[in-house]
Amino acid sequence: MPGMPKEAVISNPEEAKKFVEDRVAEGADYIKLVSDTPGPDQESINALVRTAHDKGKVVFAHAVNLEATRMAQMAGVDIITHAPLDGVMNDDEVRQMVENKRISVPTLIMLESVCQMKGIDQERPGFAFANALKTVMCCTMRVYLF
Repeated sequence: MPGMPKEAVISNPEEAKKFVEDRVAEGADYIKLVSDTPGPDQESINALVRTAHDKGKVVFAHAVNLEATRMAQMAGVDIITHAPLDGVMNDDEVRQMVENKRISVPTLIMLESVCQMKGIDQERPGFAFANALKTVMCCTMRVYLF
């Protein structure tokens, strides 16, 4: 992954465990995972989350696409930062997020700025800031109306 230190990139469950153990040894209060695709596979994300939780750490997942969000949810992360730009979470995904008390930090202002600066709508077909807004709206409605 360009711009990331070698030790921050995980490609298998053993590397995921070592990554968490190293962060804990350094005194980390939480573990943040970049789950965007292409990125770690489900097995590696599962190992990272399991190891972090075993060590009493909260896990954040950086996820700006649907697949990354799904993988983070399947692994049981505690907090998902950002929101999918490539589509809107479906009813089951929203329900699961609410039922599991998963926290969302959608960072909408940052996402909107990045989309505008990089011209995401033109650069990546199907990606749009409106998708992130719709997902946040669906999650909010699920929490307050059901």
